[in-house]
Amino acid sequence: MSRLARMMMLLSLGVNLGVGAAWAQKWIEHRPSGEGYRVDLPGVSDAIADDLPTDAGTIRYHAARVESGALVFVATRMDYPAAARALDPQAALDDVRAGQLQYGGVLRDERQLTIGGAPARRFVLDRDGAVVSALAVLRDGVLYQMVCTGPRGSELSADVERFLSSFQLVSH
Repeated sequence: MSRLARMMMLLSLGVNLGVGAAWAQKWIEHRPSGEGYRVDLPGVSDAIADDLPTDAGTIRYHAARVESGALVFVATRMDYPAAARALDPQAALDDVRAGQLQYGGVLRDERQLTIGGAPARRFVLDRDGAVVSALAVLRDGVLYQMVCTGPRGSELSADVERFLSSFQLVSH
């Protein structure tokens, strides 16, 4: 290999490593004031807030969304109305999973967890050629959902794992 070719290869390697380091530094902590959670997101999010009418009453909905390549990361907080707060937490988390499946798909994996003393579920489902990786946590009538949608195999990616495992409940 010529000296010029070797220099170009080393320069290319350095640029690629620099891009990788910049990509790794792109992750930011998303910690919305007063919402009781934090999570790492791969960039600045679009914020959404809305009221959703349900049979149990109106649910206040807050979401943060980031697209990163073929992956879409969404962090949500939903304040359940008083009538729905009396539900058994495990039954409520069953309903969350069922809600995700209502759009079609097949449940591939589900685990019951506890995060910060609160009941939680982590599940993976296949839907329309994509994979949905999700974490749902219920604390004091508030549902937190971290959802990542991407191509098959993305559920095993370091980015999806970082997103889901970075979730923490914090003081309101």
